[in-house]
Amino acid sequence: MTTVQSVVRSMTLLEQVAHRPRGLVELADAAKLPTTTTARLLATLEDLHALRRDDEGIYRIGPTIISLVSTGDVGSSLRALAHPHMVELVGAVDEAVGLSIPVDGVAVTIAQVDAPRAVKAEDWYGTRWSLLGGGTGYALMATWSQSEVDELLDGSSDPGRVRDGIAAARAAGVSWSHGDYVDELSSVAAAIVDDSGRGIAALYVYGPSYRFPDGATHETERRLVEMARRISHAWNARTGRTVVQ
Repeated sequence: MTTVQSVVRSMTLLEQVAHRPRGLVELADAAKLPTTTTARLLATLEDLHALRRDDEGIYRIGPTIISLVSTGDVGSSLRALAHPHMVELVGAVDEAVGLSIPVDGVAVTIAQVDAPRAVKAEDWYGTRWSLLGGGTGYALMATWSQSEVDELLDGSSDPGRVRDGIAAARAAGVSWSHGDYVDELSSVAAAIVDDSGRGIAALYVYGPSYRFPDGATHETERRLVEMARRISHAWNARTGRTVVQ
């Protein structure tokens, strides 16, 4: 069978990054490749969002790979891991709960658990929401590097509003939306983070604005943040990593 050398080398680099995030020179050494070749392959993988590079030049697994994992083998996906926690959260807050992952500037809904008292059950699975549009995106971007945020905001019609939303989410640990995504629907989101503390998914509670949020706003936020923390730890424990809070 004929193999394509560049594909084999790219897979080697992905495996090395998945094993331990590191910089260009370390990856070249680990993969036994010339630095120039490694840099070219990494740039391509970064363009495809298979890898991402932080402000210190460290490469980590990117949203494209994360989305493939989440939509692939259900037994090992984030969706399957998060589901029992989402069911528990629904029972605690008595409103619906959703889970989204970021892919190419949007948040894609990969799971939801409806509340027993849903006014109208909507299937949001596969729905794509702009990261710049409200709380889900702000909660995620609040954990991202400044360079990632700047790249996403390039060309935005209202970057000031988005930056304010990100700053508020960073300060509060959650981000609220009121009719930003769907008219008369409110939601509050918190990030699920990888071992570096970067948001790889958003967990959110949502319900009709006439009743949500109610007088238990702070308790809802507390339960949401706690459940996002538990899912983060469970996700990273699969590889023996520790979540950076």
